[in-house]
Amino acid sequence: MAENNRLTYIVAIAGILLFVVMSVAFLHFWIQPNSATSIDAYTISVKGLDDHRGLIGDVIIVPLPVRNGKEVFSDKDLQYQKFGNWTSVLVMTKDGKMLGFQTNTGDLSDLQARFYKSSGEADFSTLEDTTLLPVINDSVALYTSRVSNSGNVKNYTTKVYIPDTIRPDSPEAKSITFDMEFLSTEGISPGKTGRNYHIDIHEAIPVNISGPVSVNAQTWISE
Repeated sequence: MAENNRLTYIVAIAGILLFVVMSVAFLHFWIQPNSATSIDAYTISVKGLDDHRGLIGDVIIVPLPVRNGKEVFSDKDLQYQKFGNWTSVLVMTKDGKMLGFQTNTGDLSDLQARFYKSSGEADFSTLEDTTLLPVINDSVALYTSRVSNSGNVKNYTTKVYIPDTIRPDSPEAKSITFDMEFLSTEGISPGKTGRNYHIDIHEAIPVNISGPVSVNAQTWISE
């Protein structure tokens, strides 16, 4: 009988210790403030180019994501990435550093590109300090194809560049459309669902419009 009582006592103590260890581990996991995985994704879609012709080496230029004064993606992340017949390049313009896509053929094709990165810790404080540069305050976007009038949406003007050498291939050529989205998320940590910060550009540039073109960027936050 004594042996049975001793065994029962040992099992009970082991159970209590296991419960304490698991509780401590659970609390440590739950209250970690920066355990979220933050995500940055920049998606660029330029359509209508397959109705146009250009020269080998032509460069389409789009804005560059910047947070708190620093580029979101490193030069290594952005430079010389292949997307079909296009290669990403960093370009210095009169408006500052921007992201370009250079073609390796005069027979153009639509451009689809995406840059993505994640990190172990989310910097919650700088989420709203993200923008697509350059910001052009003295210019108006003329060709915006989709605009949200929601109260929490903020608007500003930036630029894209279409080379003068890119011309329609036929009278039926469609406009060149720019659809870009930058998404930055705080991710999900125990006890907290992070915010999602969006920057959207939707522009339909009419045929035969080239050079620097002002476009509308909209920023908004979702939970």
